[in-house]
Amino acid sequence: MYLELLSGEANMPGSTYKVRDNAEDPFTAVRGKEFTIIASTPVLNAPFVINTDKISAEDRKALVEYFCSKKVADDKRLFSDPKDKSAKALYKKEGTDTCFVAVEDSWYDPIRKLS
Repeated sequence: MYLELLSGEANMPGSTYKVRDNAEDPFTAVRGKEFTIIASTPVLNAPFVINTDKISAEDRKALVEYFCSKKVADDKRLFSDPKDKSAKALYKKEGTDTCFVAVEDSWYDPIRKLS
């Protein structure tokens, strides 16, 4: 993470952030700068997808079960411990229930409607 929440609730209007002093490119020019959120539009994460033409229904089920498992949710390479400021992972572990979940394609309809 290249930002530090100084006040307010994460990703909410009125919250103030500071760019970390050790932020890497492309944020080196704004290290130490602070800003306040004036508006926030939720962005849905891109999905993990399965080629249903090539992967059997049985293998698809096994893949979904594995990705949604506690083992994956507890993998610190994927989900960082929010208390560990030096942790580097793909996602921030917000709580014990943070994990991947299976969704239907329609879950992405709000993104489609943005265009």
